[in-house]
Amino acid sequence: MAKSPDFYIISDERRPIVKPRKCWIEKKIKSIERGDYFLLVQIEPYLYARDFNIQGIQEISKLIIASRSLENSLLDIRKPILVYACIIKNDDYQVEEISAKDLTTLFIGDLFLNYAEANDWVKRDPDTKFGLI
Repeated sequence: MAKSPDFYIISDERRPIVKPRKCWIEKKIKSIERGDYFLLVQIEPYLYARDFNIQGIQEISKLIIASRSLENSLLDIRKPILVYACIIKNDDYQVEEISAKDLTTLFIGDLFLNYAEANDWVKRDPDTKFGLI
């Protein structure tokens, strides 16, 4: 993709660690239960489905991103945000609204506006990330 990424996603809460992935917003999808919006994003590089025990596909190149807190809008990212990274169970990404029961959560992650911050976060000692040292 020629356009700069909208943000980067990482996860150090699972193994293997999800190193920074570029994310481009494709569209908003309304959450039926929450009333807010999820984001459908294209990611690069893709994730390997086998790392998440997902059968039937080899690569994951699209994610549904949901904020872990309704206080943090995905439509106005100014600081790192904790998110759920999901895929749609039936692989129908043409939907305009969706229920949580139609999603499979792959991991809990963080969104960052730039690569350097995302990469630094992944590399930090876990104890220093949360002020334990």
